[in-house]
Amino acid sequence: MRAALTVLAGTTLAGGLLVSPGEASSATVVELRNAATGMCLAIGRGEARKGKSAIQWPCIHSAAQRWVETPEGYLQNVATGMCLAIGGGQERKGKAAIQWPCNGRWEQRWKQKLTWRGSTDSQISGMPQHLMNGATAMCLAIGGGEARKGKSAIQWPCKKSLEQGWHIKIVD
Repeated sequence: MRAALTVLAGTTLAGGLLVSPGEASSATVVELRNAATGMCLAIGRGEARKGKSAIQWPCIHSAAQRWVETPEGYLQNVATGMCLAIGGGQERKGKAAIQWPCNGRWEQRWKQKLTWRGSTDSQISGMPQHLMNGATAMCLAIGGGEARKGKSAIQWPCKKSLEQGWHIKIVD
């Protein structure tokens, strides 16, 4: 079942992301669990500071680990109201994913892609997805798939690997 984020059409959410009337019913709240580590993507302590790195943390289902996903591909943190981004859209391997006030730029857009090409729809149920950045065309990853609390999420050239795989769970 797809849980919809309830907002007033045409209103601005915390952090400045504008939800248009057509988006109000299609924006969803999700948790992103890394396929290699089993930890969730979070903003540490839900601190609303621009430029703060996105990290992995054991999944505790807090607002800091929840993201509003829009049809355009923005991922806005529920606790801070800021969008997941690659700072300045820099095409550098290993560059940390950060939160930044939502501004509609490509470095804040993420496209879901199948991690394993050639899979049929019946095979992809429950399989992880890549999250590819709109400005850099690199994928969100946990470097080396290291299962360490607080490890920063980074961008890396997309490849078939669990460290770049994300299970996207819709939450109520």
